[in-house]
Amino acid sequence: MRRERWVNVGIFTAAAATVALALEKLGNILISDPRPFVTDNVTPLIAHAADNGFPSDHTLIAALLAAVVITNNRALGSAMFSIALAVGISRVAPHVHHQLDISGSLLLLPIAVAI
Repeated sequence: MRRERWVNVGIFTAAAATVALALEKLGNILISDPRPFVTDNVTPLIAHAADNGFPSDHTLIAALLAAVVITNNRALGSAMFSIALAVGISRVAPHVHHQLDISGSLLLLPIAVAI
């Protein structure tokens, strides 16, 4: 990739990440979803603070990186979206997120990259 293209990708990534973080903070304020181990009386498989789980930061970051890559390499970006979904599942399975938290992250993504 030419240097100019790399600069454009870097600017796009920084802008999309900034928007994603702002949306994540806004979503966290507007939607309260206590973590499953708090509401469902289960023990989490990994230690985590008992704070608001909406949206999933891990899923949002993984999906954002996939979205950036897919603009340059469709096959690799698609594989990365699969990994982002696996990240979401890996947050639900140990009882640190609800499915709503994962879905919320994936719904914020198109807004973040539509800049």
